[in-house]
Parts: sequence; C-alpha cells; structure tokens
Amino acid sequence: MSEFDVIRRRLLLAEKRAVNEGMWKQILSEEIVRSRIKTIDEQLLQLEDNS
Repeated sequence: MSEFDVIRRRLLLAEKRAVNEGMWKQILSEEIVRSRIKTIDEQLLQLEDNS
C-alpha cells in the first residue's frame, strides 16, 4: 500500500467517524449516514483490493 493510500484510508476512517458522530448528535439523518457509510466502506475495500 502506497503512502498516498495510507493517507486516503486514514481520511476515509476519519470521515466515517465524523458521519457517525453527526448521526449520534442528530445533525445527520440515519438514511444519509447509511448511504455515506456504504460509500466509504466501498472505497476502503477498493483500497484494500488495490494493495
């Protein structure tokens, strides 16, 4: 995994935590969070597949 991929993975995980926190604080709806988490998880899987 390249240094760029490591950074990208960390950013995606940070975004995932932030989105979950947004739902917990009732800033974001569960539907939006589910959709975004699904997209983030897909991007994380692509990073893993490319390494």
